[in-house]
Amino acid sequence: MPPSTRPEFESLKRKIDRRDPHAAVYAHELFDNNKAHENVLVWICGCIFERRVIEAYDLLLRFLDVFPDSLHPVRVMVADVWGLAGNVDSTTEEARTYLRCVKNAGLLNQKMTAHKYVGLGASKAFRIMPSVYIDAGARSYAVRVLKYALQLPLVDEYRHMIEQEIEIVSRERDRAPNRARDDQWEAFFASGNYARELHDYCLHQGYKKLALRVGILEGYFHFNKIDAVTQEEMLLLPVQGVMRGVDEVVFTLE
Repeated sequence: MPPSTRPEFESLKRKIDRRDPHAAVYAHELFDNNKAHENVLVWICGCIFERRVIEAYDLLLRFLDVFPDSLHPVRVMVADVWGLAGNVDSTTEEARTYLRCVKNAGLLNQKMTAHKYVGLGASKAFRIMPSVYIDAGARSYAVRVLKYALQLPLVDEYRHMIEQEIEIVSRERDRAPNRARDDQWEAFFASGNYARELHDYCLHQGYKKLALRVGILEGYFHFNKIDAVTQEEMLLLPVQGVMRGVDEVVFTLE
């Protein structure tokens, strides 16, 4: 029986729609009673996300604790929530992580259309992944991400949104006040120049995750591990480790 037709889940929808003050508590109870069932938990997460039951948003994070590599787009819901809260740094990182999961599953290609929820999740993830780059002034990078997405079989609604976003971001980039910052980013991606300036700028703006990424890439440039930031970097994720022989935490992109 699909979750949406089970009596307890019908009850959850009714409680939410009636603005029952106990709806969030009931959602938590349902979640706790179905921890081993991914499809059921996805339905619960989708229900509270679509109906904006803010008091139960923690269940989205709890879902990711249990199913961190899930291809159901709960992680994209989390990314969207971060965006609504103004934390574009986390929006980008969660969207990137979801897309990496799709890639690892061998579905970031024409096979996306065979999995409706993956196609929808990946389409939305690509739409919001450039968020922090746009805010940080790296608009050319953002446009590259969006153009890469257009090579894939996106959901039509999001394809149109991405095409429009490319036009908007490109116009913003070409305005005089924004051009200098974008040029700095492009110089960094091409050769590592302005790494310190951009790292400090990201920290000052509160983009700690992007600052970490800049720092990792700066190290790669410094030790000649890369000549330029390539398209492959787009979906690499920061991984924490310990340098051999040195009691020091280090991060790499993998």
